Amino acid sequence: MDQKLLVAFQEQLSSQRKARLAECGWRLVDAEEAEMIEGGLRERYSYRNLLPLLRRDDTDDVLCADLSSRPSNEAPVIQIHNYAEPGWENEGEWPDLNEWARGLD
Repeated sequence: MDQKLLVAFQEQLSSQRKARLAECGWRLVDAEEAEMIEGGLRERYSYRNLLPLLRRDDTDDVLCADLSSRPSNEAPVIQIHNYAEPGWENEGEWPDLNEWARGLD
């Protein structure tokens, strides 16, 4: 897990949007939690290269950077329903984290 990349993604969110995360049921994951989630995602969805960024505590949803296409902080993001059967995990995709975050406004 690339901790610098995790931080680079999370720093893209404005403080206002970070405040909205909790109101909308999302929270930032720290490096330790991201590594734990990433291991499970790798086991279940080995065909994906995902970096967990945010998670919901009321569901199994995790917002991840999809590093398969672009391993940088400009990678698209994908909402994964963790523990879903392979092929059914994709809950949505956005070109970048800020595009996803616009839905919080």
